Amino acid sequence: MVTNERQRQYAMESRKDKEKRAPKGIEAELAAILEKGKRNREASDSPRKVQKTSSLTTPHAEVIDPNLEQIGSKDSIDALKSKTPTPSSISSPETKVEGGLTYYVNILQDGRRIKPRITLNDSTCPAFPNLMQHIHGAMGDGLEIVSIKMLGATGLIGVGTPEAWANVVTGIKENEWMDGELKILVEVEKKP
Repeated sequence: MVTNERQRQYAMESRKDKEKRAPKGIEAELAAILEKGKRNREASDSPRKVQKTSSLTTPHAEVIDPNLEQIGSKDSIDALKSKTPTPSSISSPETKVEGGLTYYVNILQDGRRIKPRITLNDSTCPAFPNLMQHIHGAMGDGLEIVSIKMLGATGLIGVGTPEAWANVVTGIKENEWMDGELKILVEVEKKP
């Protein structure tokens, strides 16, 4: 019991000593800021005329607009409205891809790329039969095609005919967010 009482008394004395000591480091800065704010509040309670000065004491003085008091006025709002573009003056981007398409062909087996990616363009691959020729040339012997899927505007689309190919290519050209890029996944397996 005696030991606990001594510890309690020592803790109370330590707390009192900390309160009496001058704050250091961040505590000192905080105390200075609080004291300055307190003085500013006391000074603002007394009526006085505020003088405008050209020199500012803030570190970001060059950012502050000298005509700041005019921002809320009716004239400044009308001036802003006249500078705001109207819907008829805003030009909408072209919705069709200009230039050629870029084809990225990935040959996959069991979900993993087994050959380096092939990059083709409109001149090297103008139609579906040309694509098939490039795929067979890259595959080599011992592999057969299981499926060909293309990433179109609506997701992965299975293609196996020239008509399906043409539909996906048209969809890519009509959607500018596709950036004229066509990703082709060729799933292969070993021949039995």
